[in-house]
Amino acid sequence: MRRRGGGHSVHGGGALNSPKKDLSQEDLSNKTTNPTLPPVDEVPSSANLVGGLIEKKKENGIYKCLEKIDIPENAKKRYTEDFDEELVSKAVAYVNRPTVVIKKSLEHAIGYYIHNPTHMTETKEDLEAKKRKEKEAQDELVSMRREYIKALNKELWHQMREVGASIYEPTTFDRIEVKTRDGVDKQKIFYTEKNFRTMIECFLRKIGITPPQFLYKMP
Repeated sequence: MRRRGGGHSVHGGGALNSPKKDLSQEDLSNKTTNPTLPPVDEVPSSANLVGGLIEKKKENGIYKCLEKIDIPENAKKRYTEDFDEELVSKAVAYVNRPTVVIKKSLEHAIGYYIHNPTHMTETKEDLEAKKRKEKEAQDELVSMRREYIKALNKELWHQMREVGASIYEPTTFDRIEVKTRDGVDKQKIFYTEKNFRTMIECFLRKIGITPPQFLYKMP
């Protein structure tokens, strides 16, 4: 059975070769950069672990994220057998940050964060990277929706002209504006709107135009 554990900035660590090794607070008190960290629980043997059972292992018996890490092979196999790959991978990535100081062993540091995942805090760089990723995803979404609108205008040009309606994009490029000839139905729909597609569909139906099938593939 596997057990999910957790971690914080480990700056200390004794070897975890024995599942009976007691990594107490006393052990870490003078070996971490943050003396306020809570104690590390005794590392359990696989027989005492609770949680999900790992159904599938790597062919070589260890997770890919551990292959090039300089820790004992028995530790690599133990982490693979006893813990989720996502958790182990996250702990490995965390201890390899330049801001994380390791004063004992790399094995101990990884084990600490596996058992104490809540101690793996987000740095300023993490938050900035997260924002960049979100911005990139949003830009990609806007770009895709703009292409759909171009195709929609091309497909419905004659029908829109007949009813005196229009869908156009202002020079801000952040939205479209839909309206009827008399201006009764007029609204701005931003590309980032969660219900962007539904709002366009409703407008088309309101002016008596059946939305083309490709519209429903719009993200």
